[in-house]
Amino acid sequence: MTTRAGFAAIIGAPNAGKSTLTNRLVGAKVSIVTQKVQTTRFPVRGVAMAGSSQIVLVDTPGIFQPRRRLDRAMIRAAWGGAQDADVIVHLVDSVAELKAPEPGATSADKRSAIDVASIVEGLKTAGKQARDDGAQLSDNVVGDAVEALIGAIYCEAGLEGATVFVRRAWDGKLDRGATAPKHPKSALQEWAAARQCAPPVYTLVGQHGPHHAPLFTVKVEVGGKRGGSATAEGASKQEAEKAAALAMLSKHGGAA
Repeated sequence: MTTRAGFAAIIGAPNAGKSTLTNRLVGAKVSIVTQKVQTTRFPVRGVAMAGSSQIVLVDTPGIFQPRRRLDRAMIRAAWGGAQDADVIVHLVDSVAELKAPEPGATSADKRSAIDVASIVEGLKTAGKQARDDGAQLSDNVVGDAVEALIGAIYCEAGLEGATVFVRRAWDGKLDRGATAPKHPKSALQEWAAARQCAPPVYTLVGQHGPHHAPLFTVKVEVGGKRGGSATAEGASKQEAEKAAALAMLSKHGGAA
């Protein structure tokens, strides 16, 4: 049996629910939970079991705009716990985030939104290795993150809250889009069929790069007199196949 273990730091603005989430995942009260802000003043660890895997959850102090020396010390402790972890979970109070720009927002909602924005900026700096590896350009990474965000908003604020978020972020694109975008592999499949060619065949021809950020090279071939081939790279085999399909369509005058 293969066993795995890793550290996951949970960061967020004060009273976002970090300690509550840690306790629920661990299955025991390892971190104090109160309505008072900044109850957690240093990182608290708890172990969550998932099959043969162990996740060491690091509950960190809330990150906010510091005013005192103690505030700055707690924020340093929060970022320190995050930088030492394998992954970072940014927990956001979705209800406060949605209310913040509205006319009836409370001062606490507005402060929470400001703190969230400052944390996002801090994560951009802290995530240098991920940026160097191209994670922010990965459709899979961005798609997973947005899907998780919408799911969290739905769980907290229901369908109405999720609809407000989606409309606020993509209203213009939703109204302009007459049809859903077609996946390049599907487009290439249709392109080949229209030209009475054989279905596309994808072959992995190479892999290079560091273990944590490999690059895959895939070649796509479409048999037949009007067929052809193209090669492309991607951060995964799926992304490389998608890029190869796009290259093929571009090379031979198709359209995705």
